[in-house]
Amino acid sequence: MNENIILYAIFDLIPAWYSLYSLNRIRRHWRDGKEHIPRIFPKVLILKFLIALAISLFTIVQTISIMSQSLVVKIFFITFSVSWIISSIMLIFEFTQKLVMRWAGHRGFWILSFIEWSLLTFLNLEYHMTSFMKDIFIPRITLFCICTGLNFVLAIFAITKPNEFHVSPTRIDKPLMRSTRNSIVIIQSFFDKFSIKIRDYKIKNTEFASVIVYNTCVEIEGVVHVVKKTYKDFQQLDNLIKMIFPEKNFPRIEIPVLPNFFLGRMTTEEKMDQMNLYLAKICCVDFFNEDTLDFFEIEGFNREKILKLRNDVMEAADVLKFVDSGETGFIDLSLINHEQAGRSFAEYLSTKTIRSLKFVEVKVTLNIENDDRVSYSILSQCSLGERQIKKSFKDFLNLHKDLKKKISLEILPKLPKKSYFKLVSKMDLKALEIKKKKLEKYLIYLLNDPAFHAFELFEFIGYTKNLKELWSFKGVTYEIVPPIEWETDISEMESILFIITVKKIISENHSYTWQTKRTYKSFEYLNKLLIKRLQSPYLKDFYKYLNIEIPVSWPIIPENTIGLNSSLEKVCSDLENFMDKILKTPLIEEAYALTTFLNDI
Repeated sequence: MNENIILYAIFDLIPAWYSLYSLNRIRRHWRDGKEHIPRIFPKVLILKFLIALAISLFTIVQTISIMSQSLVVKIFFITFSVSWIISSIMLIFEFTQKLVMRWAGHRGFWILSFIEWSLLTFLNLEYHMTSFMKDIFIPRITLFCICTGLNFVLAIFAITKPNEFHVSPTRIDKPLMRSTRNSIVIIQSFFDKFSIKIRDYKIKNTEFASVIVYNTCVEIEGVVHVVKKTYKDFQQLDNLIKMIFPEKNFPRIEIPVLPNFFLGRMTTEEKMDQMNLYLAKICCVDFFNEDTLDFFEIEGFNREKILKLRNDVMEAADVLKFVDSGETGFIDLSLINHEQAGRSFAEYLSTKTIRSLKFVEVKVTLNIENDDRVSYSILSQCSLGERQIKKSFKDFLNLHKDLKKKISLEILPKLPKKSYFKLVSKMDLKALEIKKKKLEKYLIYLLNDPAFHAFELFEFIGYTKNLKELWSFKGVTYEIVPPIEWETDISEMESILFIITVKKIISENHSYTWQTKRTYKSFEYLNKLLIKRLQSPYLKDFYKYLNIEIPVSWPIIPENTIGLNSSLEKVCSDLENFMDKILKTPLIEEAYALTTFLNDI
């Protein structure tokens, strides 16, 4: 009897493990965007669900029937019942969220449960066949056999057909920077001058063991510094890289594998060679974020240079994605042809600084103090000089209140709502990062449109000089390259997208052309913003300083006749004429709402 109790205690580990695994997986993926779920679930999924549900019901019946037995047996059957109920729920959850069933999760649970049911059937069969009351226990044995048979079917499904959806070997979330790395000449040439290798080692004797400390040389463009790291430190670095590129999100990316020194016997020199091969593979911009740079103690100009290169690559890798510019009311639907993407990234990076002409360049950094207070470091650079200042979110709120007194709320960009951040933990880094980015966008929008150039705004970021010096900034010219075309949005069949080809003229010999896609509502929203913008008292000062009359008339946006007798070609032509008139308005290119609409941000 004692042997059986020990066996039940061991059996209990499997359902307990699976229950915790499933609850954690639901927690992690609960907020994931669901795919377009068909109205009718696949027949195989329904069959699996019914089998899992039947086993869970049989297990509950079994749990009720053994209430007179020992506590360990009771706990096992209760845990087993709960795990099978969770299994039924996970079938639907994993299908709707398009989560692959893993061997470490659902698939392993079904196979191990089949082994458990088989052993339980055998033990009970042996016990009841030797019992004087074996006729009474025939229903119970039958129940065990049914559960074992049903579980066998699920075990076969776990091996042969775990998923009801197609798992493509090529994922759309594969990082584009990997497939186009050869086209990024700037980054490649820089990292040719960047190397990390272990020079030698020292054995440090501690009270309990001897530890090998590797003297690791970090060389950047001929400048070398040494950092001392142990194998345990490199394990932490390896875990960090895996966090940046989790395998489930980037199954096709080649992540460097840290050599395992616990398997087999290797000399210290052999270990050094293996570690140097590993370090050579991580010397690329993908893996160098703030934490990696801290690990290798890279500071100063080189640190900023690497971070800038990495940010540029990340932006280049994201150009095929939809970007929501919610603060300005526009949805960026600009796309680059997949066939042209490889040669477009190098051009994108080389022209990025030219395409980002602004009055003020702004970068906001998140700071968390020792007492958990959150502040924001604002680094700004313009013709008035460079400033760095710390502000709290309360300071942003006070600035917004001051601006609301003089500028219409209809054109003021939205400040992130404080109420949202009360819903999450104060130290939720992900939420704080979202908040930081929104605050940075808020400042960029205000500082790069003279309609918002209030003294309070520039005082907020540390400038007290005459703002008119900033207005000597030389702008650019935009043109619409005809014709404006149209297409139907695949995700919303009722929505028509207008394809605009934009030409930006920097000088007589420098111009750039790209395409962006907008709905008719976006044109309406732009028109409304630009008209309201003319009422800003600061814009009037800007026009007066440059000795230019502020516009007194404004082009009329064509009516939305889509779906009526008028053809789409006529609407495209009218919108083209409307945009031509808008772009001929004096100094209209300084309106940040326009540059956002044209996707020049």
